[in-house]
Amino acid sequence: MSPTTLAPGFNPHDRLTTEIARFFDATSDAVIFLDHRYCMTFLNRRAQQVLAPYSPAIGDDIFQTIPSTADVSQPHR
Repeated sequence: MSPTTLAPGFNPHDRLTTEIARFFDATSDAVIFLDHRYCMTFLNRRAQQVLAPYSPAIGDDIFQTIPSTADVSQPHR
């Protein structure tokens, strides 16, 4: 995976996108953005490290990628 993974449609050359990615990469916390369908749209470097055993990919449903999160998804689905 690249240092910061962005969803399709995000232009990595866009200054705002670049600044946001740098901001979240600078934190030691794992940061994941989800869309309204619970699909991952952004993972910072730390999130990629933490989730490496699950092989996360942009566009993947977080509840299918990380099965242990499925129980908390039920009230929201």
